[in-house]
Amino acid sequence: MGKNRVRRLRKLLLMVVLFVALIPSIRTNAISPLSTATNQERSQPGASFSVRLILPQNQEREESTFFDLRMEPGQEQVVDVEVINHTGETIKVEVNIFTAITNRSGFVEYQLLPEEPDSTLPYLMEDLITIPSYVEIPPEGTSWVPIQIQMPEEAYNGVLAGSIEMKRVASQEQENTAGLRNVYSFLTVILLHQGEVVFPQMVSRGTQVEFTTAEGLFATNFQNTEAAFASALKIQTVISNKQTGEVVFENKTKGLQMAPHSNFWYQVQVEGEELSEGIYMIHYVLESGDLSWEFKEHIRITGDSSLEGYVMSRGEVMLLGKRKLLAMLLGVSLLLITAIMGLDCVKRIRKRDRRNA
Repeated sequence: MGKNRVRRLRKLLLMVVLFVALIPSIRTNAISPLSTATNQERSQPGASFSVRLILPQNQEREESTFFDLRMEPGQEQVVDVEVINHTGETIKVEVNIFTAITNRSGFVEYQLLPEEPDSTLPYLMEDLITIPSYVEIPPEGTSWVPIQIQMPEEAYNGVLAGSIEMKRVASQEQENTAGLRNVYSFLTVILLHQGEVVFPQMVSRGTQVEFTTAEGLFATNFQNTEAAFASALKIQTVISNKQTGEVVFENKTKGLQMAPHSNFWYQVQVEGEELSEGIYMIHYVLESGDLSWEFKEHIRITGDSSLEGYVMSRGEVMLLGKRKLLAMLLGVSLLLITAIMGLDCVKRIRKRDRRNA
């Protein structure tokens, strides 16, 4: 009786909805991003201003044309950007700092504010770097923008990534002018290296499935938990029906890049006619240089696949897994109680036999 229960529980464990296996491989160097500004004066045709970065001595790599800084815990440093006005009037330039993120398409984004920072991100660049909100440049003149960096006292290994954006503020006359107008801006990357070089580490944070009348949308959240870029990233996806073994979807995406300490939702679309009720295995293989990771996840699909608006969230998936875990624990507990009661019964019989002897 007890053995049959154990067998059944083992079969249930095979149906656990979420199983993730991580297989690290040989390490490789992360590739640095490119900047849109250099230490030479940079301008756009017809632009009203240009910029020039004053690169300091503590550049991580001499060939870098952006702020690629080797820093120490608690270090303070000011780097400068020269802004040149090419017009005959005073102009005002807005200065912004951003923390690098990975956008929905799977590329590093330097000009977006995330809805919330990644859970592994130790520091926002906005908290480490102080900049003036605006700078005014006289006609045909030059102004300097000081970029003040205050490193945290606590050491870290790897690199933190962000950007500095400079954008001309429209004059009141331009604001009142109807129609389209050009807005000139310049963006440069800033990297803060510290300690030892680390390598990206990928984690799958679960899959959500959403159905429409025509297709199923599988969205998996991949997270880079380390202070390193995951560059030249490839993602291979295979979705198969667990009961029949039939492959319903197969795809490979190349050329992606993830920022340090960031995440994004990787989406694949499967034709609705390929899906039915049952359990599906999603198999991902991610590669970045010589590094590779493998993830397997089981998703149970219930209900009519053509039901518009049906959503199965990861919370529901995890809840199903917890129920099965609870069933296993309950079964083991019943087995232990049965064994204890059996031993107690045997002891009583032996005592009775000794008294009757």
